[in-house]
Amino acid sequence: MELEISKKGSQYICGKRDLFAVVISFKYLLPNKEFMDFIRLLSEVIKEYFGRSKALTESKIYKYMGFPPNWQDISTCKK
Repeated sequence: MELEISKKGSQYICGKRDLFAVVISFKYLLPNKEFMDFIRLLSEVIKEYFGRSKALTESKIYKYMGFPPNWQDISTCKK
């Protein structure tokens, strides 16, 4: 599966020991419908947080969680 995650040399930058790694694991482990539901709910939770808090920028919180800018594209990648 090609996730188009940025690399530094031969090593992936995101998705190794972070929350994004859990999302990648769910992509492999969950049936497609359940994974899509998870992505939808995760997106809603993140949007709700940004609507309530201005403590961190959206890009910083994604970076801290290990999410690449195109993290939602994982839902369209084939297993």
